[in-house]
Formats: sequence, C-alpha cells, structure tokens
Amino acid sequence: MSAPRFIQRVMRPAPSYTLKAINRSFGTSALRFKDPDVNDRAPSTAQGHRDAQTKKTPNPVVPNTTSTMTNDFP
Repeated sequence: MSAPRFIQRVMRPAPSYTLKAINRSFGTSALRFKDPDVNDRAPSTAQGHRDAQTKKTPNPVVPNTTSTMTNDFP
C-alpha cells in the first residue's frame, strides 16, 4: 500500500458501528465472586455425587483397536 493511501486511511474517522462495538465491549456491572462449593441450582444429592466421582479411579487408557503398535506385529 502506498504511503499517501495509508496516511489517508489512518486519518479518516472510524465508522459509527465500530465505535458502538468498542464502547459496548466494556461492561459496568459488578463482578460477583461466589464460593465454588455452593451452587444454588444443584440438587440435594450433588455433593454426595461429587464425592463418589472423585473417589473413583480414572478410566484406563483404551488404545484404538486398529493400531499398528501391537506386540504381535512383526
């Protein structure tokens, strides 16, 4: 791009729709920090379920059945 065209493009005002998007991108609402253990929408059995899931062992890795990395491959 030539220098005069670049300068002209930089100097022209931005369209109004981009200014609205820039102005609206920052909110004025307050941040709310909640206790991560408290969930108002969770059912009464949620904490017991979470405890049971964390006590379980992770699933073993199941390799793809079409893998060429097998012991019997010559």
